[in-house]
Amino acid sequence: MERQQVESSQTESPERLLRQQLAEAEDARKTALATLDNSEIVAVLAEAAVAWSEENSEIRRDAAAFLAEHCHMSATMLEQGLGSVFSAITTSSMENLLRRECPDAAALEHTTTNKAGESVRLRGPALVFHSLAGNVPGMGVPAIVCALLARSCCLLRDSPRQPIISGAFADTLAAIHPVLGSMVVATEWDAGDRRMESTAMRVASRVELYGSDETVDRIASRYGGRSIVEHGSRVSLGLVPAEADTDQWARGIAQDMAMYEGLGCLSMSLLLVEGPADRAARMAHKLGIELSRLQRLWPRGPQDLDLETSRRAFIGRAELSSAGNHDELLIRGRDDGWVVHVDPRAKLDPGCGLRVVKIVPVHDREATLDLLESSRVPIAGVALAMNSDSRNWKEAVNNIYSCDATLVCAPGQLQTPPLGWRQDGHQRLGDLLDWYRDEQA
Repeated sequence: MERQQVESSQTESPERLLRQQLAEAEDARKTALATLDNSEIVAVLAEAAVAWSEENSEIRRDAAAFLAEHCHMSATMLEQGLGSVFSAITTSSMENLLRRECPDAAALEHTTTNKAGESVRLRGPALVFHSLAGNVPGMGVPAIVCALLARSCCLLRDSPRQPIISGAFADTLAAIHPVLGSMVVATEWDAGDRRMESTAMRVASRVELYGSDETVDRIASRYGGRSIVEHGSRVSLGLVPAEADTDQWARGIAQDMAMYEGLGCLSMSLLLVEGPADRAARMAHKLGIELSRLQRLWPRGPQDLDLETSRRAFIGRAELSSAGNHDELLIRGRDDGWVVHVDPRAKLDPGCGLRVVKIVPVHDREATLDLLESSRVPIAGVALAMNSDSRNWKEAVNNIYSCDATLVCAPGQLQTPPLGWRQDGHQRLGDLLDWYRDEQA
């Protein structure tokens, strides 16, 4: 598979090649600003996304096969996950995003006159730099879409642990529309490469960093005073309300736990089950059945030593705790392919992933909200096991959002947020846009 990437050569350094690509991207941006309207950009992005999301997409299948070998994840799982990522990029989702987050969509296409009589135009910054984490493939796709809608160049640093997708999507765009494809520069470099990092940080108009709090803080500390949008550690969970049917939602919850081996900020670390304690136990056994099914469909591959060590430590602690507390329950799949620990005293902390989860019995909704509000880590997503036509659905959703969660969805959809998801409270498109005088546009 071809990839647009920065490669070293005998005559040119990676930094020089990066600057050359960025200069070409800026030239393409000038053309886009002068010639492309919103509908044309939306149509190109939608066509490129369909090439990845259609049922028998050869591009997606090849990418999933490569990542499966490289990242030790199930190719079937990756193909399904990537299909969902690109299925969110549709004409209607982009048009809705423009309506919601753009104060004047026509002003993205041409200059207008403001109240002061000045000729102004709405657009994004010249260059947005995204330094992506290495836990979930396809993280850069919404970033690319929103940058191009804003007429911004997009520089993405993919982690070597999750390569290909950003560059491959840029290649797809370039095949359909060379100007828009050239506005996307997808690169890879090792985490310790300060020269490439500093080059990107120096030329970018806007910087967004993804990763653990430790990683994000370490990078940001090297550029004191630089405005940086940080996407750090988050916790996601499921909630089974007291009135919900536990059996109905087990399959979707299990999928949210297993997708991408539970390594993303939208991976379910905990499951809160309201009502009597026996409901939590029933949910644990139903989850075990579904996780065993997924183990056959999506076999779990071993991850790096640090991750597997963390997983083993979790299981060891769960063994000791459940042995000493009669109100806990520990159930495990064959060869510990999955582990479910019912623990009434669990806190809302990110788990180790890798198909390991805690179930927390909670007495009622008040206890649930108390637990959510006590979280020491910001809440990303909550998979709510309740039908949207239920009498208490709206109240439950509002209660969850009041605890600063950024996404509420049905089980099975936690790892496939919509294009308009306000990650960490930020508007993906709206936060890029600003007014510029005509000579600056």
